[in-house]
Amino acid sequence: MFESFLAVPLHFTVEFLGFLVTAGGVLLVATRPALVPGPAANRIAVALGLGILAAAQVAHGGAFVE
Repeated sequence: MFESFLAVPLHFTVEFLGFLVTAGGVLLVATRPALVPGPAANRIAVALGLGILAAAQVAHGGAFVE
């Protein structure tokens, strides 16, 4: 397995990367309407879903919730 001094930076890196991907998805969906076809409600639903995932990554990676 990993040494103890490597476990925390690796966990932080994985969680932060997940946050960046989902937050970037929110930004892309909000600024490029052609990515999600249909009415604006579709884009809002996708942006809300990705935003919830980003918040979950912060909560899990920051060890606020275990």
